[in-house]
Amino acid sequence: RAGYINDAFSDFDKFSNCLNHIFEQFSVNMILTRQGLIPQQDSKITEAVYAPTLAALSDPKWRSVSEDLSKMFEDYQNGNYAEVVTKAHGVTQRFLQLLTGEKEGKNGKGELASLFRKAKLEGYVPSNRFSEPIINAFQGYISSERATKSTAKPAVKEATPNDALLIMNVIMIFFQYCLQVQTNT
Repeated sequence: RAGYINDAFSDFDKFSNCLNHIFEQFSVNMILTRQGLIPQQDSKITEAVYAPTLAALSDPKWRSVSEDLSKMFEDYQNGNYAEVVTKAHGVTQRFLQLLTGEKEGKNGKGELASLFRKAKLEGYVPSNRFSEPIINAFQGYISSERATKSTAKPAVKEATPNDALLIMNVIMIFFQYCLQVQTNT
């Protein structure tokens, strides 16, 4: 399956490499990926986190997650930082729904916490002395940011470009971690 996906994206990957080179020459702070344009960051973050994670999420199984990520990246591009925070929460929820086999789109109070519990129970998110505090902090962070800086509720604070970039980086690292755990089991 991975071979078919890679073949399908082969021409696009060549095109995106050329376009990204042009972007770099003209100091355009964006990178073209399989999910669309993403903000330019330190090359180490892009190469180590975004590129492999977005490549893994290009599998048709993750189509809805990829679409949600594309919308989130588009909001970042357009300066809708509060909406980035909202979409980061939503895409994390959708990712966990697909990961655990839950009904996609189900939403309600405590849904994200319930999905995290299920993911831990089923081993999609290892629960050990090292990962448990990090996952708990991530879970609290994403919910807190949504509660204070997103468009999902009346915002207490205005989301900044740095807030939006941080939440995007955090969820991408989380997705990468879960995808690596899934492929290594």
